[in-house]
Amino acid sequence: GGIIPFVSIWLSNKVVSRHPGLSFVALTEMLAGKWAGKILSAVFVIYSIIASAAILRVFTEVITMFLLPKTPILLKIMLGLAVSAYMAGSGIKVLGRLNEFLFYVLIPTLFVSIPSVIKFADIHYLMPVLNNSLGDYSKAALTTGFAYSGFETIIVFAPYVLKKKETLKAAVMALIITIIIYLYAVITTITVFGTELTQMFTWPALRLLSVSEIPVLERMEFVAIIAWIGVAIRPVSNQYFCAGLIIKDVFGIKSLSKVVALLYPIIAAIAWYPKNISIAIRLSDFVGMYSLILGTALPLLLLGLSIIRGKGRARDE
Repeated sequence: GGIIPFVSIWLSNKVVSRHPGLSFVALTEMLAGKWAGKILSAVFVIYSIIASAAILRVFTEVITMFLLPKTPILLKIMLGLAVSAYMAGSGIKVLGRLNEFLFYVLIPTLFVSIPSVIKFADIHYLMPVLNNSLGDYSKAALTTGFAYSGFETIIVFAPYVLKKKETLKAAVMALIITIIIYLYAVITTITVFGTELTQMFTWPALRLLSVSEIPVLERMEFVAIIAWIGVAIRPVSNQYFCAGLIIKDVFGIKSLSKVVALLYPIIAAIAWYPKNISIAIRLSDFVGMYSLILGTALPLLLLGLSIIRGKGRARDE
């Protein structure tokens, strides 16, 4: 599943490295023309708005199930989005620092499940290995690829990186870390619950924490969820920022915070729209599919235009 976002990272880095210093809007308008560039920007904005809303709603569903079952869903959406709006409106430096800090909050929570794995794991649940067809693995890899939505934003963030030669290295390292975290979650969950029981849980990895027994701390899923709140709010803020930044650049608006404020009710309404958790998860799957298409098709198109325009310039010279 991690192969698809790797292609997106490589293509995006290739485009940005050919035109260093240009923002996403400036890049699309230079390569595709003014109006076509604005259309491409609009496509990315629509994606970022829907993505931030979908991630926020799934985040809210987890909070509802484990922490605040009686609090109105709209209130939780508005409060969660308010935090993301503050992060997005504070600018790219603040957003970057918070992303880095909150990454280190995630690491200790991964080890919370170790006691239950040691006590209840059965390695036979992973057997037999490689007994499915290549077609099955291809479909599964595509579905798994949906979980990597977010890597396509490198094309928006890359122009603001100071050490531009390290952009690709950092992005690939981030992808590898994400793959390891997902793999850890899948293996630990299946070795404890097995494949059949795992499918009966909405959030199997969090259910795994509920069977962990650590003296004094007791209900470990609450400890993990509290730490996870900070981690889960990051992708909402990142997508929110991308949408706000692109709109700001397209219309030449000076204040990013004003754009963020205007987007607030739109994102909140989309996040509130799903009537139940099944619709919310389907919306999340749609975002994942959209991200794979956008993350590969858009940089591929821009790279092609860049190569064609580069050859045209060379002939003119």
